[in-house]
Amino acid sequence: MISRVLSWMAPVAAFVVLAWRQLRFIDRYAVNVLFFDQWGFYYPLFHGQSWWETFDRRHGPHRQGIGLVLTRILANLTGWNSRGDAFAVGAAIIGAAVLALFLIKLCGNRAGFAAALAVPVLFFNVHQFEGFVGASNLSHGAMPIFLLMAFSVACFMGRPGWRLAVLSVLTFLLIFTGFGLFAGLLAPLLFAVEGVQAFRAGDRHHALLAAAAFASVLVSWAFFAHGYVFDPAIPNFRFPYERPLQYPVFVGRMLVNLFGWARLSAAQAIVGMALACALVAVCVRHGWRCLRFGILNERRSAVLFFLTAYELLYCANNALGRVMLGDAAPLASRYVTLVIPAGLVIVLELSALRRGRAAFWCCLVFAAAIAPGDLVMRTDEMDLVHWYYNFRSSWKAAYLATHNQQEANRRAHFSMYPVPLTFELSYLEEHHLNLFKPESGP
Repeated sequence: MISRVLSWMAPVAAFVVLAWRQLRFIDRYAVNVLFFDQWGFYYPLFHGQSWWETFDRRHGPHRQGIGLVLTRILANLTGWNSRGDAFAVGAAIIGAAVLALFLIKLCGNRAGFAAALAVPVLFFNVHQFEGFVGASNLSHGAMPIFLLMAFSVACFMGRPGWRLAVLSVLTFLLIFTGFGLFAGLLAPLLFAVEGVQAFRAGDRHHALLAAAAFASVLVSWAFFAHGYVFDPAIPNFRFPYERPLQYPVFVGRMLVNLFGWARLSAAQAIVGMALACALVAVCVRHGWRCLRFGILNERRSAVLFFLTAYELLYCANNALGRVMLGDAAPLASRYVTLVIPAGLVIVLELSALRRGRAAFWCCLVFAAAIAPGDLVMRTDEMDLVHWYYNFRSSWKAAYLATHNQQEANRRAHFSMYPVPLTFELSYLEEHHLNLFKPESGP
């Protein structure tokens, strides 16, 4: 008993230390001045729009959803302190990691504490730094991954009515919140299969519940589509791309960037594409198990299908929309958070190996192998972190001294936003918000 308790102290300690390290990083480098796209995220706040307009706010190809609603609540509590946005991103990732630990247990963990040890290594990945020090956006990656973990855990709920109701609500939130929208393509597929299987088993009540869940997703998409205008958010977007073989290379590089492998090499692309093929195999295998044995009997397979299919859709979407930006585009820090499920799928598969000892050692080796790449920031990344901090700090000081946006841009050697912020800056000063709040800190 004592040895068992001591063995579990390692993942608990790793979780606490790495979560604290992430929060300390945010505290050190987050600056209280809205940065670049954040001026656009805050549009509903500047213009007094309704809560639904806040939820429905579109930025680029996706909407902001529950992430911007929570951002607005937090802004109202803190005087629009944008450091709070960075801490909210960090808190959502910590919450997602907690749910991932529950998910490992629900999926049948034969690896013991070794599987749990891999979770903080994956979720507190240092390469997602841009979400903390750049234009922090709760809706982009942090809130979607929290909702994805919540959806996966909810798949194990007992009573069909409650489970389908919770999953329907989570699907609605995912569709509207950043790149969680791809879950809205997968959830109705699971509901439809479950409904058909219940109907064939003679359980008409269960089949009707599944049909209602399916219909709720269609309604969610109808609300999402209302007034929607596709915006790729880059000026040179084109499809199809003239070099189509770069699509799989992009996906591969996105996946291996999760583990800190940022070298633009053929080996990097090959390893990444091999990982993508492995995810396809996992997706097909567990999708087949759901069809053959039934979703109710294969909750674990339903979750693994959901997570792997989501990951493949997310990576493919980024490849289609960003491949024209060049070889380094898939290594963007903001993509890392939503690639974490790929690593979690590996842990879930290894932790379920039939032989417990093999599961334990495989998970332990995996956690040890990815730790150096996930937990050590590269020199170029740290340089970028310092650039974000120095620019935002110097721009803030320059604007408070001059009250002139162009002069602040000149002194800070970068433009805070590509268009004049006359109204926004005047509004903040008049209401003593954000950089004009005296007790706001850095």
